[in-house]
Amino acid sequence: MYGEAGGFDCSGLLEYALAQVGMDMYGTAQSQYNKTNPVSEEHIKPGTSFFSPPISPGLRT
Repeated sequence: MYGEAGGFDCSGLLEYALAQVGMDMYGTAQSQYNKTNPVSEEHIKPGTSFFSPPISPGLRT
């Protein structure tokens, strides 16, 4: 996991959350981004994890 002891950074939190549902998204934000496919904004619904410039994971609320 990436992040400081006792917590997560953005890529570590995404990695941990996806692992809870059986998905593998290991690595830094950049390597996670490289594993994704672009989608249009209308496909980003509440609860969707996504990357936006600069490359960092986000969560639509």
